[in-house]
Amino acid sequence: MDDAEGSNTSAPDAREDAASIVESGNQRRRKKAFRFLPSSDVILLKEALKDASWAAAHGETQSAWVSVTRGVKAAIPTCTADARACRRRFSTLVDVLKREELESLRASGAAEDYEEREQLLTDCVTLVSGWVLSASRTRLT
Repeated sequence: MDDAEGSNTSAPDAREDAASIVESGNQRRRKKAFRFLPSSDVILLKEALKDASWAAAHGETQSAWVSVTRGVKAAIPTCTADARACRRRFSTLVDVLKREELESLRASGAAEDYEEREQLLTDCVTLVSGWVLSASRTRLT
């Protein structure tokens, strides 16, 4: 075995995001996962609409989602979600709306949160679909 291969035992696993690990003494542990609630979904959707993160140019999507994450963290100081988690949650919400399974999202929260979230989701899906359609038209011309 090569020395370079064996000396890398203390490096974090490739799947672990450096931002998601908290150093405490000599022990490494993951930060507690942020659980999106209906109210935090509303904030995420508002930030995504404001920044139009789905329309970011190639190579700029990460910075667009970082901007969304900053907005979410400004509104929810206890939020530990990173840009990847926010993007993943946004995609999940859009997929659920497209499959018409909104009832599965109604685990907890107030009816007002559901209604606002569903309206924001509908707006997001409409805008994303319109952007995808216009982007495909520009590729054809």
